[in-house]
Amino acid sequence: MLNSVRGLPALSGFRVAFVGHSRGGLVARSFLTGTAANPSLAGFLSRVTALITLHSPNAGSGVASVAATVAGLLGRLATAYTGAGLSSAAAFVTMLNGFVLNPVRGELVPGSAALAAIAAAEPIAGVTYHTFGAPAPTLPGYGQMCIRLTAQSHDSFHLCRSRSFTGAARPE
Repeated sequence: MLNSVRGLPALSGFRVAFVGHSRGGLVARSFLTGTAANPSLAGFLSRVTALITLHSPNAGSGVASVAATVAGLLGRLATAYTGAGLSSAAAFVTMLNGFVLNPVRGELVPGSAALAAIAAAEPIAGVTYHTFGAPAPTLPGYGQMCIRLTAQSHDSFHLCRSRSFTGAARPE
């Protein structure tokens, strides 16, 4: 897709803002950090003005941590069943384990290599980061804005706001 957009002269002057919801915010962050590491994409990256994430698990997901724990227990159970000669039970538990913690969920475990790699390559110079309704990526000086609807009424909400961060340089 990037090659298609890059090849259209009519679009060459447009600025780009990425908006990602949930895991899409992580995908956008990963794309931007990968683009920054690729000199042939510098022209495209210079057009990117903002990254807006909506309820993205920037610091990982507690559910993924629970899934990793359950996967570890299922792995030990499968080993025990195999040792006891119960290969059908071991196969069933192994199959369940595949549902509990597939590689996509594993990337969402707080402190995972995937999340650490994204964080290590940020901020991207010239990109303003905004996040709504989820923990902000761990950039010094990075702010967060969130809107919380109350369960009792959709007419009532609380707005909490601090500053956003532009990736020109890490603030001290």
